[in-house]
Amino acid sequence: MAKKEYDWRTGVALEDHTRKKLDILRSYFRNYLRVKCTPLNRRFRIAIVDGMAGGGIYEGGAPGSPLVFLQELASFLDETTTWRKDQGLPELEIECLIIVNDNSKDAWQTLNPLLSAWQEEHAGNDKLQVTIVRLERKFEDVYGDIKKRILESKHSNVLFNLDPCGYTQVGLQTIQDIIVSFKNPEVFFTFMIGALLNYSSWNNPQKTHKLVQGFGIKQDEFFGDEALRTKGEWLGTVERVLHGEVLNIANYVSPFAINRANNAGYNYWLMHFSKSHRAREVYNDVLHLNAGGQAHFGKSGLKMLDYRSDDSGVGTLDWGSDMRPKNVEALHSDLPEFIAEFGDTITVGMLKASIYNDTTIHSEDLKKVLIENQDIEVFTQAGHLRRSSIKDEDVVRVTVQKNLFPAFPKKLNHGKSN
Repeated sequence: MAKKEYDWRTGVALEDHTRKKLDILRSYFRNYLRVKCTPLNRRFRIAIVDGMAGGGIYEGGAPGSPLVFLQELASFLDETTTWRKDQGLPELEIECLIIVNDNSKDAWQTLNPLLSAWQEEHAGNDKLQVTIVRLERKFEDVYGDIKKRILESKHSNVLFNLDPCGYTQVGLQTIQDIIVSFKNPEVFFTFMIGALLNYSSWNNPQKTHKLVQGFGIKQDEFFGDEALRTKGEWLGTVERVLHGEVLNIANYVSPFAINRANNAGYNYWLMHFSKSHRAREVYNDVLHLNAGGQAHFGKSGLKMLDYRSDDSGVGTLDWGSDMRPKNVEALHSDLPEFIAEFGDTITVGMLKASIYNDTTIHSEDLKKVLIENQDIEVFTQAGHLRRSSIKDEDVVRVTVQKNLFPAFPKKLNHGKSN
């Protein structure tokens, strides 16, 4: 599958799936900065790589991904500067290396002036130090140089945005190398479903074949039949294929498709790779905030893809209205059972690290259930019963009779208040 070519000089229409992707990207980066930069930070360093940046602007003036990153960076600094001044805190300084690459001369004819205009507009802000590196090569050819430059500059926070429009532009081995090469990497990866057959054969084609054989067709027919792409069961199978194939690439992987428009079928996937459960937690919350952006077929609760076709409650779940209450309902039964598998206690941070690859829960819903469930108790490190404001270092325990299962020291043996 060759990379789709756009004529950026005459204007490129903003397609529905691209708009949804950019909305999610903007929302995630906005939250990413707010999570990464604490009030204690006086300086924040980040490297951003937009591997196939495009022309930077669509018909009607909507900004493309490189401008989205730069706009949100400046907006965040303005916001935090005002807040820190009100709080009497030192100002924040941001140092950003953004590497913008595209192999199209047409794309650069529109993108270059936009990047230069942004630099000129923010040239007087000494708290926002942005270095823009412009590259015009195939991403796979230039990735080695990009990797070397980031490692030499010692940026720990690294965010890649890869939208190849075809499987020949980025190999899964490259994504895996990004994850293992940097301390705090995250990768957004967009591809069309037609590339999945090629990707799936990279790791475990036997497992993929087993998943699709229930449709009574061959793998290439399964991925190539556009009529199948409107079916929730097809979506769920692809999620399972992706989840199984790419879990060895990163600790946390999202297997969700961009929602179909006018029942046209699930054709595009926007995947997120990271090492951190906190990154996946933020990504889940962003998908709930941008309901209608991505799709999921499966179960609620802690085992989103662990189901049989005849299980109750399995279906296509909207990230908005119906998913959250269903997740809350499922969590009330799933969480005590899950915690009990550890013996009966686990820290909140370890709990999150163990579940976030297999759930669509919103972080606030997880906290709500941990507090309200009568079969669970949450304690501070000092042994006090937690009633709100749960922290990752808190300890979660399934409620038991202390004479049967005295897992905690005496100071932790408090009964749950009515």
